[in-house]
Amino acid sequence: MKKNVIHYFTFCLVSLLVVFILSVFPKPAAAAQKVISLESVVTGKTGNVFLKSKKEAVYTVSQPIKNVKVNLIGHSSGSTIKASYNGTGKNNTPYLVSYTPGVKNITIRNITFDLAKKGRGSLYFSKVQNLKLYNNSFTGYSKKYGYYKTDSSVLLENSKNITIEKNSFLNNGFEYSNRDGDLNRSITIQGNASNQVKLLNNRFYKVNQAVVAMSTGMNSFQIKGNRFEQVVDNALYLLKIGRADITNNTFLNSADEGIVISGGTFNIYSNKATNIRNKFLAIDGTAKSVDFAYNNVVTNLSSKQSRPSAITWRPGREKSLVTKMTIRNNTFNLDTAPSNYDVFPLGNVKTFTFTNNKVILQKLATYQKLFAFKGRATIQSANFTKNTITARQKNGISTKSIFIREDAANFTPIKKLTIKSTPFKGQLPKKYKYTK
Repeated sequence: MKKNVIHYFTFCLVSLLVVFILSVFPKPAAAAQKVISLESVVTGKTGNVFLKSKKEAVYTVSQPIKNVKVNLIGHSSGSTIKASYNGTGKNNTPYLVSYTPGVKNITIRNITFDLAKKGRGSLYFSKVQNLKLYNNSFTGYSKKYGYYKTDSSVLLENSKNITIEKNSFLNNGFEYSNRDGDLNRSITIQGNASNQVKLLNNRFYKVNQAVVAMSTGMNSFQIKGNRFEQVVDNALYLLKIGRADITNNTFLNSADEGIVISGGTFNIYSNKATNIRNKFLAIDGTAKSVDFAYNNVVTNLSSKQSRPSAITWRPGREKSLVTKMTIRNNTFNLDTAPSNYDVFPLGNVKTFTFTNNKVILQKLATYQKLFAFKGRATIQSANFTKNTITARQKNGISTKSIFIREDAANFTPIKKLTIKSTPFKGQLPKKYKYTK
């Protein structure tokens, strides 16, 4: 027993001595972060440039760097490139790094590009081929010192075979509005030679506009697995695009439109959209084909004054023709107040199919219309089959609600109308002849 007591007191004394020594001789301070000029490590170079970790160094840009040819390879734990100049000017964007036009086989990864509330653009590419942006972050946009309408974190012009994967665009221009003179972008893709672009598993959080793309030559555009959250303006603004496949993306709590399209063929599959406050899918111009399938669209907002549309045409674009529109196998759970709003207000279509959809409505009031065709051009066929239409609350669909708008001011001729296996508690067409 006596021996155990001695051991215990010895242990306590040793512990106290260790604590005393550590307090008298603290650990040496961590080495200060180095500040390195990025220009000094990329100018005149080719091949790979490996950057130090963000703990070791920050790479600063004191003026726009042009004609860059290197692969920028950040540390596995991440590296930082930061603006240290004011982004002045009104005729163009002074990008941190602009690559030599026509350069090929470029990789940029594991880097945070911080505009530091000074700059207006991070990366610019023209006529590049085989570009991969992987696991980078973009933040810090400010128009304090200047502004141009295409200000973007990343701008690609007439470039091909581009993969933008697992990048984050965070807190980037979110404080500005969606008015002209405020709009700024995370990604811009422009020029009719732009093609073969993949946007995969990126995150856009608190940005102004997420992706703007305009290219008649774009016949391969894959947008998959991205997350768009709290976007001020459009998440995807895709005009005059030859073909785009938009799949498995998430759109969440954003103030304006989700997807805006015009051009050729658009396949919009298996996306989830919650509380997009304007329109989820908006038609801006003519399109050959829109196939909207297996999507889940929910609006559950407190406002009773205005509400979003799941699918519609933009104001003034109702006469833009979609040659073939198919809406199938989706779930729609939608707010419907105020009651003078049509639930699905549609523009010009040549053939229209609405099939195997599950539609859940907040309610459908007396004389409120479920569908409306407002383009006025003759529709060759409109087919409504195998849909379920219910309300969130019992008896939420008025027996005097209306399946399709037929008033004289907005009457659109339909050559062949089919309404089959689509039970509806309100009123079916009276003027239109239809097949059951």
